[in-house]
Amino acid sequence: MKKSHKKQSKKLPKVLFLCLLTAALLVIVGLIWAKHQHTSQPKVTSGAFIDNTPATPADNLDNEKRKSSSPSSTPTTKPEGSLDITITRASADSQAKKVYVGTIVSGTDSGTCILTFKHSGYADVVVENSVERQNNAYVCPNFTVSFDQFPVSGDWTVSVNLSNATSSKTAVWPNPITINQ
Repeated sequence: MKKSHKKQSKKLPKVLFLCLLTAALLVIVGLIWAKHQHTSQPKVTSGAFIDNTPATPADNLDNEKRKSSSPSSTPTTKPEGSLDITITRASADSQAKKVYVGTIVSGTDSGTCILTFKHSGYADVVVENSVERQNNAYVCPNFTVSFDQFPVSGDWTVSVNLSNATSSKTAVWPNPITINQ
């Protein structure tokens, strides 16, 4: 029995040595892999070179000029007499049962906006707002019209007329709005 005890005690240091050697090799391989991951260049598949160096002051000159100039505190407008209006959005939300219409105006800082929906054979649906400033532009405030205002379902054309003391201009949305009550 004494012989088997000696065999076990000789095997124990060998096994311990092999475990330590394996652990050391794993740590070394892990360190090499981590260093490679953090120092390798990104792969560029298009053939273009990605320059990650910081921009020079000459590269930033235009941007610095823009940042140092004072921003306009009032919207730019067209010369007197060049009144203009653009419908920027017109959509019907069947879940909310509302129609939304947005505009932007130029050439005036005051006036009246008249939104008109037309459907053949029925009275027009008309909503009025005044021009106001929002952010750095003049607009007819967003129109929100409930489906209840429309006498029937169907396709309705959308137009907005802008008028001030000296002139008038009308914008028409290119597609009809479909109302499904």
